[in-house]
Amino acid sequence: METQVQPQLVRKERERLAKRRDIMHAARQVFAMRGYENATLDEIAEKAEFAKGTLYNYFDGKETLFREIVESALNDVANLAGETMTAGGALREQFHSFALRMMEYYKANEDLLRILTRELNRMQLERELAHMAEHSRHIASVLASALRKEIRKRKVVEEDPVELANIFIGMVHNRVMRRSLEKRDLAALDARKEAALVVRLFFEGAALP
Repeated sequence: METQVQPQLVRKERERLAKRRDIMHAARQVFAMRGYENATLDEIAEKAEFAKGTLYNYFDGKETLFREIVESALNDVANLAGETMTAGGALREQFHSFALRMMEYYKANEDLLRILTRELNRMQLERELAHMAEHSRHIASVLASALRKEIRKRKVVEEDPVELANIFIGMVHNRVMRRSLEKRDLAALDARKEAALVVRLFFEGAALP
């Protein structure tokens, strides 16, 4: 009997997770397009092709759904940083890989970029801003660890490695956000070219020899 029940439970859990992902994906699109204040659960349910009541089986309201989306995005970026910086290689190669993967992530998830940059600044949600600060510190610490080693070898300027990491992360974010604002579409973003530019400016500066 147990061998018959177990596959059924596994299948139901997969279906539940799939529905949850569909709801979050639909909500991302609605929040990015209409903004948090104007978005409604009715519109999200319609976008996800579920009854509104189905949403309440997974989230207890619009704010909870929004929080889950933000938390998921922050975790993605933090994991991306960890994977990139533990892969090994020269410092400049690691930073280029990080910048490239960050840009490709935002290019593939432009709705998340809009949510993180526009809605959080507008809403000033204390919990979400605290989460963003926490994740930013984590990402900066991962990059700073690699910078610290190069500072000891006198291959990188002797400055606070965390501050240097934050400068680099800011350069990556700024480049992506400017492209998004100027073109209103990241589809044409040449991530490799942009990542190479940011890395070159960070390590070499803008002055010609």
